Amino acid sequence: MAVSKYISFLLFFLLSPFAVGYSSSILDTLASFSPEIEAPPDFSKADLFESTAQQMHFNEVINGFYLWQADRYFSQNNTIQAKKAIDNVLAVSPDLAAAHAALGRYYFYVHDFQMSLKEFLLAQYLDPGYFPAYVDAADLYIKVFKRADLAIDSYKKALAIKPDHGQVHYALAVAYINDNQLDKAKLHFLQAAIIAPWYAQSWLAMGHIAMAEGNLSKAQQFLNKLLDYQPGFAPAYILLGDLFRKKQQYTKALSAYHQATSLQNNLSTAWMKIATLHEQLGADTQAINAYQKIVAIRPTEAEAYNNLAKLTLKKNQLAKAEEWARQAILLAPHKLIFRQTLAWIYQAQGKFQEALNLIKQFIGQEGDNAEMHYQLGVIYQKLEQAEKAKFFLKRAISINPNYNDARQVLRGL
Repeated sequence: MAVSKYISFLLFFLLSPFAVGYSSSILDTLASFSPEIEAPPDFSKADLFESTAQQMHFNEVINGFYLWQADRYFSQNNTIQAKKAIDNVLAVSPDLAAAHAALGRYYFYVHDFQMSLKEFLLAQYLDPGYFPAYVDAADLYIKVFKRADLAIDSYKKALAIKPDHGQVHYALAVAYINDNQLDKAKLHFLQAAIIAPWYAQSWLAMGHIAMAEGNLSKAQQFLNKLLDYQPGFAPAYILLGDLFRKKQQYTKALSAYHQATSLQNNLSTAWMKIATLHEQLGADTQAINAYQKIVAIRPTEAEAYNNLAKLTLKKNQLAKAEEWARQAILLAPHKLIFRQTLAWIYQAQGKFQEALNLIKQFIGQEGDNAEMHYQLGVIYQKLEQAEKAKFFLKRAISINPNYNDARQVLRGL
């Protein structure tokens, strides 16, 4: 679906399952703890309570402390200590839904996803009104198990408990996108924006959908709303740049993309937009600079290395071009287009047999690849094997009748 490529980057939010459901007084108690506290309230005082209600209240405070502590340890990526805190709760209250939801989060962090789901479902069973268990289960369904249908069901159950939770409406919309239900997705993105207009991702998603549908004026309206609420939100300027680019207002597009990088310099998506637009406009030096920014930010971005190789080849910087091309192949060895780039570099270096060896094994898999047939035709021409050259050049022209470069080489044979 055309829209999917525009929103595949949409991020899911993480809702903390800890301490939700406690009374205001308990939350006030938790808030009063120092961030440095490691020890819970003194258990030795438990036998001094005069009533069951007082004992229950004490246990609630203890449980709340440990769940708060587990949450803090999760934020520090200290899963071992988080698990110890959760175990302390379960030792006292084995049927507490919040504790099982926290345990589900622990299993998620250690990548035991089946146990994670089991704990989230157990939390739902123990307390059918425990909102975070449904949200976290839905998150697991869609992120790990790729089951948008189950995620949708779980998010809807969460909204039955808290119908005005904007971020869950957003998450449900993303799940609908993954389930190819665009109309329902748009409704929930809009609902999320109405409930929580400060949540930039909702406006951004609607802007991308409108642009994918070709409705640039509506995309602009959503973008204006986004910037009203979050003027410093860098991805908004990427969308703004895309709008200008659609309108062929390239100077404004570049300005918008650079605004995104000024707000978030390591935003590789913005640098990629800058690089590809410069390349489109023939500004190779500026494109090279932008691609180099990308590989500095993301050293495993194979496409950027390949594009650097092609641009430095155009500048006849063959040694550097070969270095970039080899790096691209190292990162993505099965991507044929990267091998083709290196083959062109070998041809420019006069290494015709090396170029042939690099790509000829793939011709059986690329029967409709006009460029590869053209490239093989040129290589065989350089190797003075005219009949093979003619065969591949004619095949390139049969695949693409407008392949004028192939016709020109063929005429010279």
